[in-house]
Amino acid sequence: MEGVVTKSASKAAVQPNVSGPIHEHESVRVTHDLEAEGYRIATNTPGVVVGIYSDGCAYAVEIMALPGGPEVVTLKAGQIERIR
Repeated sequence: MEGVVTKSASKAAVQPNVSGPIHEHESVRVTHDLEAEGYRIATNTPGVVVGIYSDGCAYAVEIMALPGGPEVVTLKAGQIERIR
């Protein structure tokens, strides 16, 4: 998935190339295999956004399918996309 680079007053931020921003309580999926907060998370793992950081540069995502049950992990904007 390609990202779109936007400039802010302090730094450049990579935003996912989707139609509009991702909002709290939206369903998302992981765009590629990654490690976050000690978990290995596979491509297409679904989750729900429960928090937004730095105007959408990162998201708190609740993922149900993690070992030990649901957990909230912080993922960068380019690591998730909205489930349509």
